[in-house]
Amino acid sequence: MFSTSLNFDLAVYECFAPLTSGGSIDVVTDVL
Repeated sequence: MFSTSLNFDLAVYECFAPLTSGGSIDVVTDVL
């Protein structure tokens, strides 16, 4: 789960770090 908004620059590192280590990303529209 992202701890920053997708519009924030640090979100890029949070997005690509799991992908480069072989993980996956699930996009959830509503956290609650």
